[in-house]
Amino acid sequence: MDKANLQNKKINQGIDELQATLVPLVQEMFRSGEICFTSDFYQATESGHNWILKEKIPGNFLVESYEKNPERYFQISQKIAQDYQKVIRRYFEKYEQSTEDLLESGKRKLFGNFFKWSGLIVEAGLLQHEEVLILAEEFEKLIAKKGADFFGYTHGNVIGDHVFVANQNEQETFYLLGMRFTPSPVPDCYDFLRSLDWIFLKSFSDEKNFQAIVGNLKKCSAEFGQAEISLIFALRAIGILGWDMLQRGDWGVGDKDEKIKYLLKFIRREW
Repeated sequence: MDKANLQNKKINQGIDELQATLVPLVQEMFRSGEICFTSDFYQATESGHNWILKEKIPGNFLVESYEKNPERYFQISQKIAQDYQKVIRRYFEKYEQSTEDLLESGKRKLFGNFFKWSGLIVEAGLLQHEEVLILAEEFEKLIAKKGADFFGYTHGNVIGDHVFVANQNEQETFYLLGMRFTPSPVPDCYDFLRSLDWIFLKSFSDEKNFQAIVGNLKKCSAEFGQAEISLIFALRAIGILGWDMLQRGDWGVGDKDEKIKYLLKFIRREW
């Protein structure tokens, strides 16, 4: 088993262990109307990259409705991402206080992923090393300015195949799977940005889809700041191109060259 698969197995094991506490907590908060989603016990698929409910329920994953109604995907993903922050706060209030140094762990994760993913893009001749250094320097400046407040906990994967839409008695219920806590930059919007980069990989990457993502980025920028959003989404696009596409060979949907062209626009913040 290679290093990437070992790391994924370790992450999945941690997610499994959290289920005993998180699933009942989320169910309780959903019943009381505090959050828009619920959950139930789930298991990793054979690939280890996504999750399915242990108990079969009629419905489909959120990704399956994207092409028909992109705006619905954006709205649901954003609301779930926002409400997951409530779950994180409740968990640490009710069960344990985090003793982790968020500034240090956040920087380790951010720059570890950043240089690993971007290195693959540079090796492929799609990005210049100097461009990578400029982005890294801008992250350093932003972190120096914001300090520990730049980081917080997130789910990390509020994506279209981690949200199951159950259809029972003509009612929709959203189930969030693969729940965990991972340090991320600008936590109040990170999970939503993650849902955007993932759907860009998994859908046809044409000009219309590019502009749909850009529209959501501009809305986030108005709330959280252009510098923060453009940098974080550049990081997310680097992850899609460097890790998912070049390393894992997941080219998503549509023309590969078109997808690369638009991802480089996000990385270079040309939107």
